[in-house]
Amino acid sequence: MKPATLCIVLLAAILPPAFPPARADEPARVMRVYELHNVRSADAFMKVQAACPECLDAGMDIKPEGDFLRVNAPQNVQERVAKLLAELDVPPPQARFLLVFLDALDKSLPPPELPPTVRTALDDVRTLFPFKGYAIRHTALLNTGVHAFARVGGEYDVTMSAEPREGKTFFVRGFMVRRASSDTTILANEFPIRVGETVVLGTSQALPSAPTPDAPRALIVLVTAVP
Repeated sequence: MKPATLCIVLLAAILPPAFPPARADEPARVMRVYELHNVRSADAFMKVQAACPECLDAGMDIKPEGDFLRVNAPQNVQERVAKLLAELDVPPPQARFLLVFLDALDKSLPPPELPPTVRTALDDVRTLFPFKGYAIRHTALLNTGVHAFARVGGEYDVTMSAEPREGKTFFVRGFMVRRASSDTTILANEFPIRVGETVVLGTSQALPSAPTPDAPRALIVLVTAVP
């Protein structure tokens, strides 16, 4: 029994260590856990990987775990990751949506009083459509939300959802205008919009058999994302 025991001891003595010692020129790695509040850990990992591919070199260990990002890397990489996460993990943009409903007419009218951004959008409308005048029909203000609803002037029902994106941008889904009296959809669209920007939407109106200059030919809806 003793020779067998001696053989095992000698074999263990010549095996290489399971974990080789760190090289003298390799920077020491430290472990940090970054708590995330406004971005998913998987999204944060993908964005760090895209913005700092070298952060994953040389055996760096970055793992998304729940609401955390666990990073085992040298101090210089930790500083880079911390800076990137500070830029990524920010509250989503906040905005309200100003809706201006305009009647497009065949007669000249004084320009309606509108905020500067909305007025600029209306000036662009004038170059695109053949109408001579525009009159404000209704205005409404919707708060940002997953689902927003407003009854405008007792005449129209407006529904929409706004998904925040990067760079103070929203993607508006399911923007829909219905007649409150009949639940008839008269306008539906989806669009991106930046805070401070105005999107122009429009639909033709059913004209009487003998239209007059006072009969609205189209309904124009100006949607502005305001801070």
